Amino acid sequence: GFEYRGQGLSTRLLANPEKGHVEDYAVLAADLSKFVESVQQSDLPLNIYAISQGAHITMRMAGDGLADADNYALIVPMAKIFTGEFPYDVARVIGVVLTYTGLGELFAPGRGPWDIADVTFGSATACNANPKKAQLRDALFALDESKRVNGPTARWVHETINSTDQLFASGYAEKI
Repeated sequence: GFEYRGQGLSTRLLANPEKGHVEDYAVLAADLSKFVESVQQSDLPLNIYAISQGAHITMRMAGDGLADADNYALIVPMAKIFTGEFPYDVARVIGVVLTYTGLGELFAPGRGPWDIADVTFGSATACNANPKKAQLRDALFALDESKRVNGPTARWVHETINSTDQLFASGYAEKI
């Protein structure tokens, strides 16, 4: 298994571990490529299973020609992100402005630290429609604050939109 930088219990990129932050998806794709090359065996097929942002990173690795697998199962791949109350193009501008003015490490507008008061156990969430399992993440967050990643930074928004543009660029998908 591979856990990319800033996720789960891996090293965080910022002092506040709750901030989801990406400096450059090319770096994350290169990290995954090194991992793939370290486990790949010539006599066995290599299958990659990835979810959400991990699937996005996997698509970047494959599309950038860094490493390849025999099969991919990309489950709910993060492609075009949901930007909440901000239209996508407005979120793009906000991400650019905050990043280039040195404020890219701030939580993206509308996001902030995790708060147990915001949790309603037994109800669906934006990321999980199953009301019985939807709060598993929140239960883990409550038990172990080192696992918390609650909201993206402005830089994460900026880099994710840039990387998404690359995924949707003409001819890129054919490389995967």
